[in-house]
Order: sequence, then C-alpha cells, then structure tokens
Amino acid sequence: MSRRNPPRGRPAVVPVALLLALALVALAVVTVRDLAVAQGWTGGSPWLRDAVDGLDGLGATTAVVVTAAVTGLVGLVLLVLALKPAPVAHLPATADGDLWVSAHAVAALARQRADRSSGVVGASATVSRRHRVRVEVIAPRDTDQTVAGVRETVAADLDGFSPARISVHAQEAPR
Repeated sequence: MSRRNPPRGRPAVVPVALLLALALVALAVVTVRDLAVAQGWTGGSPWLRDAVDGLDGLGATTAVVVTAAVTGLVGLVLLVLALKPAPVAHLPATADGDLWVSAHAVAALARQRADRSSGVVGASATVSRRHRVRVEVIAPRDTDQTVAGVRETVAADLDGFSPARISVHAQEAPR
C-alpha cells in the first residue's frame, strides 16, 4: 500500500507572510482614508500624495542603493523560505494503513509505559527536533537493569506503532 504525503507543519515563511498581510491591511486603511479626504467626506490632506511628493526628485544616492540592495536580499531570503518545504509534523505508523502520530504522542505513551515499569519511581519524556524521544527514569537501585527492562517494555509496547528513536536513561532516586 502506498503512503500518502505526511502531515506537515507550518512553512517557515508564515510569520513573514502574516506581517506582510498586516502591512497591506494598514496600506488599505490609509488608502481608504485618502479616498475620503479626496472626496471631501472628511477634512485633512492626503497622506499618500504627500509621501509620493516627498520622494519626487530623489536621486540614486548611496543610501538609496544600499536600501535597494538590502530589500533585494530580503526578497531573496523570503523566496527561499517560501520554497522551503514545511517540516514533517507527524511520524508514520509502521503498521498497514495510513496512520500518522505526533512525536509528542509517542513521548507521552513512552513516558506512561516507563512510569508503570517495575523498579521505576518516576519517568519523564522529551522530544528533540528530529523526532527523537528521550525517556528519563528515576530508579532507586539497579539502574542498568531497570533501564534494560524499561527499554524492552517501551519497545514492545510501541513496536510497529512509530519509527521514533527512543532512548532510555536513568538516574538514581535521591535517598
């Protein structure tokens, strides 16, 4: 059975797109205000006409060239961010079917199973950027044996469920 495309997170360009959308909304508000002034519906002078008149007569100075170059570089960075694929948000289950699970859900299952293992006082799980799940257990004694038992238990429970890399580490409980 062929798998569909994995669920993806937000693209990297989303925050910039939101800022640009807000800037366009602000420009639209100023344009409507200038329209109201031009039609005589309200008093004042148009802001956009004054801004364009202020730019009239400017030459290609060093500041203008530097501003244009920086604007071009920012545009290229935004283009690269827009073309960069969004990160994969979920992991495929290895069983048949089209089932996806988040790394945080795998971490919660691994923590819960490790916490219920024999010889474990407490457990916690964290997820790294590359969908690696790190389970830390607190054991009163025999940490090597406890780690091996927890590793087997967690691996058996999550076998065929997710390809997340799960590592188990132990520390002795304070006395």
